[in-house]
Amino acid sequence: MNTHVEPERLKSQDEDQRAEALPTARLRHEIDQPFSDIPTGILKAYLAVWVGFFATLWWMFGGHGESAFMVTIASGFGTIFFAVPIAMIGRAPHSLKRAVAPKIETLTGLLTVRDAAAQILLIPVAVTLGLIGMAIFAL
Repeated sequence: MNTHVEPERLKSQDEDQRAEALPTARLRHEIDQPFSDIPTGILKAYLAVWVGFFATLWWMFGGHGESAFMVTIASGFGTIFFAVPIAMIGRAPHSLKRAVAPKIETLTGLLTVRDAAAQILLIPVAVTLGLIGMAIFAL
């Protein structure tokens, strides 16, 4: 059995594969901008839920000295966590800012906008409602 491959043939196969992948890579680069396929309404709802979470933390712990300091630190990290991607989107070229599709690509595959909204908002809403429930129970 001959396992020797001619270098010229190997080189031409690599070039063919790169040529085929090039248009896909360009398209993939345009699609992979952060949050570019998520509708603005879902992002606003996501941010609103997290604002509610931090407001509940301030309501529960803001009145005490040391815990208010900790909530201030957590709020600062939360602000940075959300502000950096928003600033990055703001600096992106205009053509890459919004290209909302009828389907949103997630790690589990393509989802409708409604299903993607449920997947994106499920955890923050559950955490915020749990925290509000604990706050009410603690009163």
